[in-house]
Amino acid sequence: MCSAREQDYRQNNGLIHQMETVDPWVNPPTNKGKRPKYIANVELMVKEYSRSAADKVIKASDVRPFAVLRKSVEYLIDNVANQILTDSRAKWPIIYSFVVDRLRAVRQDITVQDLPPEKTLILIEKMIPFYLMAQERCENDINFGKQQYYDSKLHMNEVEECFSKWKDIADDFEICSEKLKATYLLHYCNRVDILCQFLWWKNDFKDSAFAGRIFSILMAFRLNNFVAFFRLFDQLDKDLRTALWPFVEGMRVNGLNVCSLAYNSPNVKLPEEVLRKWLAFPAKKDLYDTLAASFKNMDLNDDKFIKFSVAQTK
Repeated sequence: MCSAREQDYRQNNGLIHQMETVDPWVNPPTNKGKRPKYIANVELMVKEYSRSAADKVIKASDVRPFAVLRKSVEYLIDNVANQILTDSRAKWPIIYSFVVDRLRAVRQDITVQDLPPEKTLILIEKMIPFYLMAQERCENDINFGKQQYYDSKLHMNEVEECFSKWKDIADDFEICSEKLKATYLLHYCNRVDILCQFLWWKNDFKDSAFAGRIFSILMAFRLNNFVAFFRLFDQLDKDLRTALWPFVEGMRVNGLNVCSLAYNSPNVKLPEEVLRKWLAFPAKKDLYDTLAASFKNMDLNDDKFIKFSVAQTK
């Protein structure tokens, strides 16, 4: 997954990443004031990204063939990224920084050798769900906006790059994953032309019921029908829900604003359980935290009923 030349250079210059060791979560001894010197397991070393330059000569031996690129992508996503779920010692910032850098190097190799579309497709379709998952995890971090490891603008640029490469191929080849087409439609559900894109791809979906569900979600979003949106949202698998994640908070706030007008009466209370179901809040605390952040002068002492009569939007 990494050329012998790069392996030697990085080992000799102390440039081994923590994730390239046998056990990345055991810190090596350090001298005071100096960075840890990790001992590499060469089988786990993955080519790092390096910026292109006009005078830089790229050696053929440094460009990985498709088989190695595929092995690298599968290792990064199935093994490294999943450590956040399988190892309690794992630290997401370290995993994220390593994986996105190495995936960027993969895309660089794809471009340099002008990899055939059908092979590029296999690699990109593996990357996209990771990038969407990573965005949700990073932006749900309590320290979002303060993290040094995550740059939301750079991350979105990489998401756009992946989707752009993928769509260029999807428009010309019939081998593209139906799920990735659904992912694209949901991720870009706020685009003015997204319904036209759905109609263009409609016959590519073998499961007409699944295609109908995707169309219904797009229409529910367009019409701000939050009840239908979240009812259908709950029927999606995890990857497709992640594709819609950037729009969930906005739809919930819109739904709360609608309810605050519809139930704005001293004698009307809305059951908490009903509102939580309408807006697909995972827990009561999440609903009450959102209410507290969205409205002022609101009585949140009743844990069974919501009263909007004195609530004011912040």
